[in-house]
Amino acid sequence: LARGRTLFEQGKLEEAVAALNEAIESSPKPAAEALLLRGTAYLEQSKYDAAVADFSRALKIDPSDTRALSRRATALLRQGKDQAAIDDFTRAIEDEPDPRDYVGRAMAYWNSGRNADAIADLSQSLSLAPDSSDAHFKRGLVYLDQQQWQPAKQDFAAALKGDPENADLLATYARLLATAPDAEVRQGTLAVALATQACQLASDSNSDCFDTLGAAYAEAGQFDEAIRAAQTAIGRERDPATKQEYTARLVLYHAKRPYHLEP
Repeated sequence: LARGRTLFEQGKLEEAVAALNEAIESSPKPAAEALLLRGTAYLEQSKYDAAVADFSRALKIDPSDTRALSRRATALLRQGKDQAAIDDFTRAIEDEPDPRDYVGRAMAYWNSGRNADAIADLSQSLSLAPDSSDAHFKRGLVYLDQQQWQPAKQDFAAALKGDPENADLLATYARLLATAPDAEVRQGTLAVALATQACQLASDSNSDCFDTLGAAYAEAGQFDEAIRAAQTAIGRERDPATKQEYTARLVLYHAKRPYHLEP
């Protein structure tokens, strides 16, 4: 177990699993801690079925282990088993409230279309950990889904303070500032700065950030730059339907018109 833990802490997940296999298989009654650790390694390797199995075995040995409950819930969430994830997160929260479990349950609620419950859980998470960039970002996404532009803007701004190099956050925030139907939410100049940074952080094959950058430039009235960014997005995009959407926005920029979402 000690060797498996050391390898896990070093990020050597395959070797950690091998060492833990040996520890678990050599004992007629494996320790819950060994199962928990191997399950966590499987979770980090995206081997969700194996992770759920190990966490379930650990819980049979120690039903009060909130770590196993929380991590099994996370694996179930990633499998798309939202109600099962909600059930596990709820048990974990009842035993030992943790802001991360509120975030996890919120994502399961959101996936299930329960947006109000998702926002309530994310707000509760933030009451326990007010500086959580992750909770602010995710609550902003739920607000965005509900077309609550101003609350989404406030959450993205708060998230950015603690996570200024998150490319997804930068691009999402920039897109809101560039394309929101509400003129009071839009800020073209800031959108350009954020989208530029997102494109610098994104992979070379990313087309979406350049589409966002084009929308930001257009909102800022810099249509020549908007056209160049849109052309870059079109050149990088492989999907025909998405390329068509980018091309439609390019037509707007040639006509010196920004792109805004429909209210």
